[in-house]
Amino acid sequence: MARKSRGKISFQSDWKNEFPWAEEVKGDRHSAKCSLCNTTFSILSMGRTAVVSHSKGAKHVSKCKSIQKSAPINSWAVSATSSSSAGNPEELTSVSGVLSSKLCESSTLGVSTSSNVSSNVVSSVTAKTQLVSHRFDKYLQKDEVTSAEALWCMQNVMNHDSLRGAASSVCLFRKMFPIDPIANNMQLQKDKISYVIVYGLAPYFDTHLKTTLQGCDHFVLSFDESMNKVAQKQQMDLFLRFWDTKINQVTSRYLTSVFLFHTTGEYILDAIKAGLDGLSLNKVIQLSMDGPNVNAKVARLLKELRSEPGSPQLLDIGTCGLHTVHNAFKTGIRMTGWEIIEFCRALYNLFKEAPGRRGDYVKASNSNVFPLKVCAVRWIENSKVTQRAREILPNVQKYILSVKGTGRVMQQLFTCEQDVD
Repeated sequence: MARKSRGKISFQSDWKNEFPWAEEVKGDRHSAKCSLCNTTFSILSMGRTAVVSHSKGAKHVSKCKSIQKSAPINSWAVSATSSSSAGNPEELTSVSGVLSSKLCESSTLGVSTSSNVSSNVVSSVTAKTQLVSHRFDKYLQKDEVTSAEALWCMQNVMNHDSLRGAASSVCLFRKMFPIDPIANNMQLQKDKISYVIVYGLAPYFDTHLKTTLQGCDHFVLSFDESMNKVAQKQQMDLFLRFWDTKINQVTSRYLTSVFLFHTTGEYILDAIKAGLDGLSLNKVIQLSMDGPNVNAKVARLLKELRSEPGSPQLLDIGTCGLHTVHNAFKTGIRMTGWEIIEFCRALYNLFKEAPGRRGDYVKASNSNVFPLKVCAVRWIENSKVTQRAREILPNVQKYILSVKGTGRVMQQLFTCEQDVD
C-alpha cells in the first residue's frame, strides 16, 4: 500500500518492479516520471492508480509497441563469428545469456539438456547473430567508401562533368568491379553528388583557403564584374594571389562570387568586404582590375580605409596591373637588343604545319620536343618559350647539320622571319 503523509501520497520504490519505466522525480516525491514518454505526472492523490492510468494512455501504449518491435541494442553488437565473440567479454556474455535462456526453456519443457540439445541451441544463436550482424553492416558507412565518394565528386568537379554522367559511372563501377566492396557500396546519385560538392567539399576548401590566407602577410586581390543573364545581376568574381609557403611559389585561387544590382564604387567596396569575410583589408597590397573609372574609385576608397598608422601602402601600378607587368617585361626584352622573341618566333614557324621538317627533326635528334608559340600579349608567359628554345637548341643544330644543304635551312629560317614581319 502507498504510504500516506498528511493525505498526500509519495512515490514508492517497489512500484519499479511492476512498472520499470516509472521513476521518482528528484525534489518532488509526490510526482512520477515516465522514462518512455519523457513526461511527469502527479501521484499526489491517486498514487498507484495514477501510474496505472498513465500506462493505459495512447501515447504510452504506442511507445511500448515501438520498443517491442525494435531489436535491443545489445543484439546488434553481437559478433557474427564465434571466434570474435570469444575475444569480447561483453559479446560472450550476451551469447551466453541467450544460451542460458534457451536451456532453461528446454528444462522446463522436460527436454534433456544433453550435448545435442546444447549444440542445436548454439547453432541457432550463432545463425541469429550472423543475421543480425549482416543487417547491421548496411547501416554503417565505411571510411574507405566515404573517401572514394569524395574523390569521385572532386574528379567530376575538376573535369566539369554532368551530375547524371557521374552517377551513371558509379553504377558502372559495380559491373566493372563486382568483387570490390568499395565499388559495390558507393551510393552516389545526382542529388547526393550535388550535396557533397556544395555542402561538403566547398566549405572544406573554403575554410582551408582562408586558414592559409590568415598565415600570409600580404596578398593581391583581383576582381571583375560581368552581367549574369540567369540571375539578372552583376556577378563580381574575387581571386587572390599569394605566396604559398608549402610549395614555395605564387598561387592564384578563386575565392568567391558576389552579386550586385548597382556597381558604384561604394557598393563594390562593400561587396569586397563581404567576400573577404574576416580577412583583413590591410593585407591587400595591390588591386588587380580592368580599366573602368569605377574601379579606380574603388582603389581610392580602399586607400582611404588604409590611412591608419602602420598600414602598408597600396601598390599602384595602373588600372590593370596585369598588362602593366607584361608590358614592362616586354620593354625589358626589347632593351636587351638580343632579338630573343624574333628568334623564338622564327623557330616555332620553322616547324609549324610542316610535317616533313618535323619528321627530319625527330629522325636527326631522336626527340619529340618542339618549340612553343610566342604570346604577343602575355609577355611573362614567354619565359617558358625561351626556356624551351634553350633546351632544344642542340637538337635544332643536329637537325640543321643532318639536312643536305645548310643554306636551304638558313633560307627557311629567313623566310619564316620575313613572314612574321
